[in-house]
Amino acid sequence: MINALLLFIVNVAYIWLKAFQQLNVVHHKLAWVAPTSLLMGACEVFAIATIAATQNYWYFIPIGLGGGLGCILAMLTHKYIRDRKGRH
Repeated sequence: MINALLLFIVNVAYIWLKAFQQLNVVHHKLAWVAPTSLLMGACEVFAIATIAATQNYWYFIPIGLGGGLGCILAMLTHKYIRDRKGRH
């Protein structure tokens, strides 16, 4: 159960980071690319290692749900940043 919760949380972060990375690329934020990539890599390694160690392939459920929530949070974060800067 704890692995499922951790995978959910890690995948929320991972998908949020992927969206953030996409914005870094689009807006040429070169200084953020490497740190974001390292964090993304850590999330991927954790997920793969957890699944490999437990061989519980039902973990696709918390990973998928976490990814969906991460995507929604990334869209809301982007909207917040955009609106805060006065861009519509």
